[in-house]
This record gives sequence, structure tokens and C-alpha cells, in this order.
Amino acid sequence: MTKAAATIKYLAGLPEIDHMSLTLPQRLQRYIQGSFEQTALLQKRLRQIVRGDAPLFDAELEGIRNPIEIALIEIERGLIELVPDEEEQKPTLD
Repeated sequence: MTKAAATIKYLAGLPEIDHMSLTLPQRLQRYIQGSFEQTALLQKRLRQIVRGDAPLFDAELEGIRNPIEIALIEIERGLIELVPDEEEQKPTLD
């Protein structure tokens, strides 16, 4: 899966993970773990938030303003996941 060939899928109703005991860099390291897919998901969602998309939870009520932390919390809570786009079928000579 390439970064360009993926979209974000929004999920709801998944259990929340306690993330307050770790610092933001520790949480990033824990959830990304060098994974290209997780990095791409975080990067895509971060870009959306910076461009004005609303968080998928009440970040203002929770006192969270950092867009990186907002995107990470959405990943931690299972609110988003990266799914591959369907690739076009190329015509074949049969």
C-alpha cells in the first residue's frame, strides 16, 4: 500500500485507551513503532486537522489543542484507520 493509495476510515464505538500516563513522544513511539502505515495515517489525519477538519472527539472539552496529540488520540481510541483505496483494474488483452 502506498501513501497515495490510501484513505482514512472513520470508526466509532471502540474502547478508549488510557494514554495520560505517557508523554506525547512516548505515545507516538508506542503506536507508530516504525510502521509506515501508522505514520501515513497520523500524517494524513494531522494534515486534515491543520487544514480545518474538526476532531472526532471533543478536544476542547478535554483541553487538548495540539493537532499532533488530537490525531494520535483519534488513533489510540480507534476512531480512524488507514484503508487502501481500491485500485483500478487495468484492461488486459484476453
